[in-house]
Amino acid sequence: MHLCTLTVGLVMLCLRTALSDWPVERFVVPLRARARRGMDSKVAITRGGPVKAKIIVLPRKEVLDPQGEAVRSGLHSLGYDEVESVRVGRYVELELEGSPADVDARVQTMCKKLLANEVIEDFQYSVES
Repeated sequence: MHLCTLTVGLVMLCLRTALSDWPVERFVVPLRARARRGMDSKVAITRGGPVKAKIIVLPRKEVLDPQGEAVRSGLHSLGYDEVESVRVGRYVELELEGSPADVDARVQTMCKKLLANEVIEDFQYSVES
């Protein structure tokens, strides 16, 4: 037998012995199935109908908004002189599964991690079931 084959066999035997007490379904069963079966998971998914989250992301007041300034200038050139300022941002709508309380926390995390750049943007959101 070759040394490489012997080493791989020994490593596999050690791993099998070390992991024999670990439940295999913890690694094999997907997250949604784990939540449905009542197994522990990082994210509990509860059924109940879709929950809608509405998110508005705008540049902070302190940050220069060239797109908003261009829109304001365009509106003035069209005769809408009553417009004093314009802030241009984004509107995002998400449909998620889960209870409104769980979705609320998840949406806030999504906004902080991806949907809004907190250095230059503010966000606000609402969750509706």
